Amino acid sequence: MREDERHCDTCRFSFLEPERDRTRIILRQKCRNPEYNSSKNVHDNIMEDWGRDFCRFWAPKTERKGL
Repeated sequence: MREDERHCDTCRFSFLEPERDRTRIILRQKCRNPEYNSSKNVHDNIMEDWGRDFCRFWAPKTERKGL
């Protein structure tokens, strides 16, 4: 896998959640990875990861299999 394919948009833990602003609805990207959301993942780690466009817990999306 090429390095430029790593981004929150291509991570299996990433999802978009709508949030209401005063006049509009904004889609905010969030992470459902339990390690990312734990208290062990300190502020410094999060700030370091933001500079790379993906975090240290990045994992590729898996292909959905047809039934």
